[in-house]
Amino acid sequence: MLQLLKKALLEIKVTTQDVGDNVGDNVGDNEKRLLELLQDNPKLSAAKAAEQIGLSSRQVERIIKGLKDSGKLVRHGSDRGGYWEVVQ
Repeated sequence: MLQLLKKALLEIKVTTQDVGDNVGDNVGDNEKRLLELLQDNPKLSAAKAAEQIGLSSRQVERIIKGLKDSGKLVRHGSDRGGYWEVVQ
């Protein structure tokens, strides 16, 4: 019985490690999709972008902050009337 428990715990550990390894890839994919959306529609809000990508608006806001901090995305104008510039 202990062997079965050990085997089950090892499988869970491997699965958890796999998920952790893929997180960076998923973040990169989400960043790319968001940049493509904003390049096609610079006036898109974070909430609308979240709907189109299939993420929460909080996740999109976090990605936007990272893109702004890295200089890949610039906001021009106000929150309501402004637009996004994707910097390549």
